Amino acid sequence: MALLHEKLYKTYDLGKIAFRDYVESLVTDLFRSYKADGTLVDYALEIKDIFLSIDRSLPCGLIINELVSNALKYAFPQKRKGRITISFGLQGNGVYEMSVSDDGIGFPADIEFENTASLGLQLVNSLVEQMNGSIKLTRNGGTNFYITFPK
Repeated sequence: MALLHEKLYKTYDLGKIAFRDYVESLVTDLFRSYKADGTLVDYALEIKDIFLSIDRSLPCGLIINELVSNALKYAFPQKRKGRITISFGLQGNGVYEMSVSDDGIGFPADIEFENTASLGLQLVNSLVEQMNGSIKLTRNGGTNFYITFPK
């Protein structure tokens, strides 16, 4: 939340956030906070230059925060190397597409992410629902959460 406020103060239009810059700062802070070894786990951003309203930036930032945190905590045990990729873009049909993926050990097959006791994943599902969006999980070659929501 503080990061979002900082980005707002640095922009000329207080209603819009340069989303790529926001996500880059957020992910950099998460890597630092989790003391992630950048020689083992790195990240890639595939985010177009999009300006989002605060009403979209905040829930998207919270979702990214939770999913990247989970990847840093669980996807790369025992000094496994890997990458976390965050992508975001607006499609021609007026739908935003966002994904947070990693090439780690994969999301456990016995956990239903839509009905879990994990407070973080409950938050992710609630935020997606609040944005009238949808969320899918694929587990091949790691973990990929794919989220869509209307502009």
